[in-house]
Amino acid sequence: MLVCILAIVGFVTLWVLWAELAYDTQPSHDEVHFTTTDDGWRLALVRYKPDHGAKKRKYPVILVHGLGANHNGFDIRSGNSFARVLTGLGYDVWTLDLRGSGFSERPKWLGGKSFRWTFDDYVVNDAPAAIDYVCEATGVKQVHWLGHSMGGLLVYSLLALGWSDRLRSAIVTGGSVNYSISNSDFHSYLKLLWVTDILPGLPAGLMSKLLAPVTGRLPLPTEKFNWWPDNMDPADARRLCARALDAIPSSLFRQLATAMQPEGLRSSDGTINYFERLADVTAPVLAFAGDEDRQCPPQAAETTFEKLGSKDKKLVLLGKNYGHDTHYGHIDILVGKQSPRDVHPIIAEWLEKHD
Repeated sequence: MLVCILAIVGFVTLWVLWAELAYDTQPSHDEVHFTTTDDGWRLALVRYKPDHGAKKRKYPVILVHGLGANHNGFDIRSGNSFARVLTGLGYDVWTLDLRGSGFSERPKWLGGKSFRWTFDDYVVNDAPAAIDYVCEATGVKQVHWLGHSMGGLLVYSLLALGWSDRLRSAIVTGGSVNYSISNSDFHSYLKLLWVTDILPGLPAGLMSKLLAPVTGRLPLPTEKFNWWPDNMDPADARRLCARALDAIPSSLFRQLATAMQPEGLRSSDGTINYFERLADVTAPVLAFAGDEDRQCPPQAAETTFEKLGSKDKKLVLLGKNYGHDTHYGHIDILVGKQSPRDVHPIIAEWLEKHD
């Protein structure tokens, strides 16, 4: 029995290492900066400098990943790097790795920092530290913030807490702070919340690496949950699975589950309702939703969008149901085959207008 267990562990380890090496690509970032949060976590900010010859822009852009992800999702390869799309337009781009992700400090299972943090820690500690650092490094007082999925929930929550004066504009792709009336697949996953009482974290990164070599080659149910297959290059999907996901703390997952309830996302202690406070937001907000997004369907995006008090706001619905040539899922909003035609020009126009 022990021999079998060791053999399985050895095989899994070698498979994961092979997946990481096989789909590794030369990073295109220019610098990696580090800052420390008020509660002592070391965060990484991966910087992409504006292209030489591009029109100089005034305000930098911070890109923030989704649940269990990291900065690699914005920089898959040289021909599919959303970060480089923005540097080509003249923006100084900084991709934030939230605590426990990417190049940022990781928790230790034995001693050291605990693998127990909540979404509130991102709102109260990580995001302010990142904004302060980027503003100081670039000599400005405001930033553009583009958040994908949970990165979008994060900017909505910042705005709900009164950060409109620090954000030049906000862009959200595939994110909402109230999924209650939508058909999001996350409603089904609520039945598995009991697992978070047993495990300190969900091994999303490990599972993703295990599936990486066969992604795009076999009809995996995880694909449509994450992207619309026809709109995603299979090789890019494998790179994402191998490099762009990390573990998810159970405490974080439990708090985010409140976004499935009618009242919307709340603080971990229940005293703050991020959804209700959106009515007081004044910052400009641009939001996108894909017609086949299994995580954040259009109904969820619309619920949050309608609650926003901003006078300057815009919601763009993507997919065949809205006149495009392909359906759109979750991740492929920014890095899909048709994104350069359907999405990037809208973001470019928005940033130019609000810079």
